[in-house]
Amino acid sequence: MVEAKDTPLPARRADLSVLADGLVGHGRVRAVAAGAISLCASLGATAQTDGTSARRLFLQPSLTISQTLTNNYDLDPNVSESDGITRLAAGVALRSTGGTLNATVDYSLSLQSFARHSGQNSLQNALKAGFNAEVVDNRLQLAGTAAISRRAVSAFGAQPGVIDGVNSNSVEVRSLQIAPTLRGSLGTALRYSMGVEFSSSAAAGSDAGDSSGRTVQIQLEPQRGGVLGWSLNASHRTSAFRLGRSSASGQLAGRLGYALTDLDLNFSATAGAERNDLESATGRTTSNWGVGLVWTPSKITRASADFVHRFFGRSHAVAISHRTPRTLWQIRSSRSLSTDGSRDGGARGTMYDLLYAQLSAVQPDPVLREALVLQTLRDRGIDANQGVDLGFLQSAATVQESLEASAAWTSPRSTATVSVRQGKSRRVDALANVTDDLSGGNVVRTRALSINLSHRLTPMSSANLLVSQQRSEGSVTGQSNRQDQMALQYSTRLTIDSTLGATLRHVRIHNETQSYGESALTATYGLRF
Repeated sequence: MVEAKDTPLPARRADLSVLADGLVGHGRVRAVAAGAISLCASLGATAQTDGTSARRLFLQPSLTISQTLTNNYDLDPNVSESDGITRLAAGVALRSTGGTLNATVDYSLSLQSFARHSGQNSLQNALKAGFNAEVVDNRLQLAGTAAISRRAVSAFGAQPGVIDGVNSNSVEVRSLQIAPTLRGSLGTALRYSMGVEFSSSAAAGSDAGDSSGRTVQIQLEPQRGGVLGWSLNASHRTSAFRLGRSSASGQLAGRLGYALTDLDLNFSATAGAERNDLESATGRTTSNWGVGLVWTPSKITRASADFVHRFFGRSHAVAISHRTPRTLWQIRSSRSLSTDGSRDGGARGTMYDLLYAQLSAVQPDPVLREALVLQTLRDRGIDANQGVDLGFLQSAATVQESLEASAAWTSPRSTATVSVRQGKSRRVDALANVTDDLSGGNVVRTRALSINLSHRLTPMSSANLLVSQQRSEGSVTGQSNRQDQMALQYSTRLTIDSTLGATLRHVRIHNETQSYGESALTATYGLRF
């Protein structure tokens, strides 16, 4: 993610169309990205006519060139071959922050050129886009997200993001979600909400993890809230894996809520039934029930917990967070059903996410806070998307558990973050006959530790140290994998819009049979327009 910058739009619209057409990969993701860019451009043109373009639409093109010298360009466990890798990346960021549309589009297209292994030359895409639009005021809302990123095929190989090249265990995954929601009143006492969500995920050059789904939801609740509250909820979901099979599930539940305003507590209880065909081809109906609470003693402290008994056991979602002007402390835990083949097998949080949550105590306005976070990251030479991803591709419905504890601390010149994560995945679809990490009843456990230290040496330069470790273990096959990484970075700002940096890194991977790694030196020049 890059900082947005105010730029007149009409002169840029032709360039944006070229960018949208240049998106390579899955057609559905290309269409959504192009539509988001065109929608933002159209809004910008409209905003300019009323003199509010500076507050409503922002454009930030960028260009980055880097040169890497590495002693193991593809992390080959048997033969280490050195190479020089040149990477040229062009990107654009769009922000719409007012009116009926709130939208974010971050896209970059990268060309990687290898000096000695030209057959490995490739184009890589990165996309993070989302929008929320009030199509009809207080009636019809449309929300959507699109993403392109590299994901691990297996939890037992080199994880993506540790080297500049593309290793055999990583693949470009494209995902898309569109969700319209209709809201309205039934008389003077009740209100309803009806929504449909369409989702799709596809891996480039592989059918592993490819999935699609559709969810229909209906909710009925009182027009006015009070100490006592209730709601009725019904949902139906269909999902399909390209390598696996299709499945369907439905739920009907009622919820009762009770608010203790003097204690800042909200209690809830749910009861209902669900039916699915994951355990039986003819389908099976089971009852479910649960309890939940939310405690918000202050604006800086929040705790929530939900526990529900379902057909696969107990699901839960627990979150505790506390922040001060300089620190953030948070714990998150969940256990849930996943029918998305590229979903994380464990928790994942980026540096942007941590600082955005931590700086909410300093800047409550979300637009101004984003600008502050991006400025802080850029001044200290920190990658906004830096984070440990514990996910891997799956081709059937799974039960996934995750636990994350993280802390962030900032001062006028320094930043420190620590994250500990673990995940657990097991297949829940008893009828699926596909091969992946969870075949044969295998349970995959993942763990990760990440420490990032940053310090501004001068008003224009900074140094960063990243230390991380990832572990993966299988219960049936005895598979195991450990990945250690250390990176030291120096960056300096040449002008207000250009930076120069150097990174020295070392990666080491250990499995049951061998140990191998890579050392590399990278020089990077970045320019924002």
